[in-house]
Amino acid sequence: MLNLFRIIISLTIFWTMLSAPQAALLAAQGALGSWWRNVVPALLPFFILTEFLSRSGFIRALSVWLEPIMQPLFRLPGAAALGIILGFFAGSPTGGAIAAQLRAQRLISRNEGERLVAFCNNAGPLYIMITVTAALNQPALGVWLALAHYPLNLLWGFLLRFWAEKKTAPITSRRSAGKLLLAGWQAAFSRQATVQPLSQMLKESSLKALTNIGMIGAFMLIFSLLLLTLQQTGLLGLLQLALRPLCQCFGLPEDILPALSSGFFEMTLGIDRLAAGSAPLQAKLIGAAVILSWSGLSIHTQIAGVLNETDLTLKYYLPCRLLHSLAAPALLLAGLKLGLISLNSSTLPQFFNIPSPWQALSFWLLGSLLALLALLACSFLVVLTSRRR
Repeated sequence: MLNLFRIIISLTIFWTMLSAPQAALLAAQGALGSWWRNVVPALLPFFILTEFLSRSGFIRALSVWLEPIMQPLFRLPGAAALGIILGFFAGSPTGGAIAAQLRAQRLISRNEGERLVAFCNNAGPLYIMITVTAALNQPALGVWLALAHYPLNLLWGFLLRFWAEKKTAPITSRRSAGKLLLAGWQAAFSRQATVQPLSQMLKESSLKALTNIGMIGAFMLIFSLLLLTLQQTGLLGLLQLALRPLCQCFGLPEDILPALSSGFFEMTLGIDRLAAGSAPLQAKLIGAAVILSWSGLSIHTQIAGVLNETDLTLKYYLPCRLLHSLAAPALLLAGLKLGLISLNSSTLPQFFNIPSPWQALSFWLLGSLLALLALLACSFLVVLTSRRR
């Protein structure tokens, strides 16, 4: 039955391409153009970096060094810290790809991997601060969206610790700082670690990263055509009717429904539709929060795709996306009503006015490195403190 449904969807999209070739061409150009302008520069460097780190043994060292802090916070092994950091700084589906790598290397259990996937796949800061800000032409929106987006995802990760499997206390927490440092070094350069020439590591990391980034572009293309098909058949109107209670819940005008319905399938298309609308600035902020929190079926399918070769599922991921798509706009709406949020760009520090996407990319890459160093420092501080007791 499921296979029949897939065939019907494929044939319907194919018929739309034949019956409305010009509209299909414009949809494809829009999806691939957005992929080239926004996704490739934002994600490709992170994909190459994570692949290279995975093959160099650095992740194995992290799994030991960050164990003392990751276990109390999230009930996750230290290696999961790389998925959290790059998942927050690079955006979806980086966190899912790292979780799949860790699971393939047996560095995390199935339960740990599913919980990691649930909260480490976000809209990237570069996407929010540059793409969303440029589309909505209001820097203040990007700042408030980021402040509502990331703390909530960390909260889901902390709450999911109560669904963790019961394990004994990790051995690394009983080591001294020196022994912990040595254990991480040995894990990175043990005999079990595969040693490859630098040129081969770069080649394989680049090929894997290009495969992942190409998959994202393909998903964006397919979902843009699917969205066009739903528009041509009138089925998109049914989804808008289903989303109307959501608009009523947050006091949004009904002319924002086309953006929400587009964002239900593809996040970037929804943001573009939201920017093109005439809704008030406050409504655009709440609508953007819903779209970014849900992420879109395109992102969900991409994450499912990178997890396909493992036994990881979206068991916790989808409930967290649903909860986030309600909590983030509610948090922003409360801030607006209480006067805690200002949409005036002149009230923001100059620090938030990033001049170019490439400088923003460098900024967030440096930020992820500093965050990793801070986590390492905190981890060793926890060990030193526990040893003195």
